[in-house]
Amino acid sequence: MSYLVHVFLPLNLNVEELTKKMPTTGIENFKIEKLKFIISEILTIPANNKDLPIEDGFIPVNATILRRKIRNAKQYLDYLVEAGVLECDNRYINGEKSRGYKFAQGYDLLKCEEIDDYFIHNWHHKSKKKKPSQKGYNHLYRWFKKDALKIDFQSAQDFILAEYYRKKDYPELWESHIKWDKVLKKEVVKYKNPLTQYTSSFINISRLAQGDYNPFVDKNVHRFHSNITNLKKELRNFLTYNGEPLVSLDLKNSQPYDSILLLDKDFWSENTSITTKPNYSNYITTTTYPSPIMLSKVFETLDNTDVQLYKELVTNGTLYEFFGEKLFQDYGIEEKDRGKLKTMMFTVLFTGKNNTSLSKKVFKKYFPSVNLIFDTIKNKKKEQLPLMLQRIESELILKRICKRISKERPSVPLYTIHDSVSTTVSNKDYVEQIMLEECIKMIGEKPTILPEYWDSKKITSTSIGENTKFIYEITENKPK
Repeated sequence: MSYLVHVFLPLNLNVEELTKKMPTTGIENFKIEKLKFIISEILTIPANNKDLPIEDGFIPVNATILRRKIRNAKQYLDYLVEAGVLECDNRYINGEKSRGYKFAQGYDLLKCEEIDDYFIHNWHHKSKKKKPSQKGYNHLYRWFKKDALKIDFQSAQDFILAEYYRKKDYPELWESHIKWDKVLKKEVVKYKNPLTQYTSSFINISRLAQGDYNPFVDKNVHRFHSNITNLKKELRNFLTYNGEPLVSLDLKNSQPYDSILLLDKDFWSENTSITTKPNYSNYITTTTYPSPIMLSKVFETLDNTDVQLYKELVTNGTLYEFFGEKLFQDYGIEEKDRGKLKTMMFTVLFTGKNNTSLSKKVFKKYFPSVNLIFDTIKNKKKEQLPLMLQRIESELILKRICKRISKERPSVPLYTIHDSVSTTVSNKDYVEQIMLEECIKMIGEKPTILPEYWDSKKITSTSIGENTKFIYEITENKPK
């Protein structure tokens, strides 16, 4: 009987040849399958944790977690460092930072192999059993069928190769985002490493091509995750359902839109008679939440002018643009990139009430009442606001919109990516109408919904174009 498991390895690394050239006598009970598995585990860490901080390409490896899978994992890691396959930053801070590892120069492109090992296969089987129950979410799980949901792997691979080679030697093309630095206590620009992006994308498209969708609902905020949610936005254009193209219906300014519910004092009432709106107690995830009495006092002092302005900007989808205008008006900083403005707004929502960032100053000046409510919610724990917003999102998208669609039209395929619902193009109008109705029922305001059609043709023509031939020439000329 075979016990096959897929692993990911550098394309030009022949593990069998490596072990012949460099003895493995320092590894107790050495098995080549375990060595390949260790290599694959390091590669898959960024793919499984897309928000993981990676400095200078070094991937933080939690030794404790790795030892649960392979007892003497450190011996394998040391061997790979000594062999020149891996580099280690040798920086470990107890409780804060794991040692980082990255592959030596030349180990960039990837391949997928199968290994046959009972213990590794058994561990994978057990880990899947530990996933949260599907109870209450079968209307979403049932659409992950290998023969229906497919990805054009070759075209997707061409795209990520094009992106990698385009950015590899030109740092000015690297994608950036603004992040609050807890040590420096200010907003800093962080850049996404092209190799890390390529690695994560290759692993995710490979998993989808193998029919490995890994759908699950997390226990904390009840978000629905899968290998589609981990997929780089552009790569979703290569997905189809039974050969049909898909369309994604996105709630514009989704987190701010969900926050509108928190600006309604009836939401905080434990005895609310409003049946279409949920009670706040269902959205508390910790014991450090604000009391209804505290919020009631805050609402008594509010000036509704800026609350109304906030609602209007959110519902018409122009909050980030307004924020950018005021940033330029008050500080002379011109920022028109919507993605960066969104990140700056998230700094306001997701950091503590004592945050002194420029984003916070701008928000507090133009939305003092809204800011007061948010800070009150974050009074004891800054995570409380984002956790509540994610729970509101899950209730709205998963339990209201998708459940209603599944009851009314059970043949309509549904895939969610947190704040969006994807379906086949032929069902677009119906799904969009249900989203509008359910959003108004729960949040109380009409949202802006943006359709995004997933079409591989637009990616091929705009993102690869004439570079395709150039990519293949480089690939063919790379040393074996």
